[in-house]
Amino acid sequence: GYIGFPDAGYGWRLRKIEIEDLGARVKFLEPFDGRTLEGWTLRNGGTWSVREGAIYGANGHGILYAPTPPLADFELTMLVRSHNQVNSGVFLRGETEGPRRGFEVQIYSPLDTVYPTGSIYNIERSRVSAEYDGRWFLMQIRVEGARCAVRLDGETVAEYHRLSGDALKPGRIGLQIHREDAAVEFKDIRIRPL
Repeated sequence: GYIGFPDAGYGWRLRKIEIEDLGARVKFLEPFDGRTLEGWTLRNGGTWSVREGAIYGANGHGILYAPTPPLADFELTMLVRSHNQVNSGVFLRGETEGPRRGFEVQIYSPLDTVYPTGSIYNIERSRVSAEYDGRWFLMQIRVEGARCAVRLDGETVAEYHRLSGDALKPGRIGLQIHREDAAVEFKDIRIRPL
């Protein structure tokens, strides 16, 4: 990180500075080690692999669930890159088997689509103002009780405060591929239980 000293118009002289790592105050779950998909659970299909430190999903229809316990309230942060206007998403509070896949935050780049990137699919359309296809972007999702908020590159693009039914039950986080001839990448995945 960055360490700064305000000068307030005066000069500084420093000698023998030592920095001690005290560890993070907040503990994050990091389900992806950057090398393997060990522990991840595939539901349905798609081709999933690891490429250059990122989870790479392509060609098919499936969800890859993270190896974490079921979570109710959490913040999820990750870098995402889509290719060829992929139809993809992040499933939240889902199950690896049975009818409850979870609710979805959409990754789909055309700005004029019904639910573009950052939308809470079938619930709340995002207010995106930029095209995200082909470049890395930061996706942050906060799920707490009946509330879900989505931020892309630091901008809040969707919020919903009335989740109900199965969307309130604790569950797993899943990464989706939902298109042929397209791909999506995910890396630096961090989850902070609330």
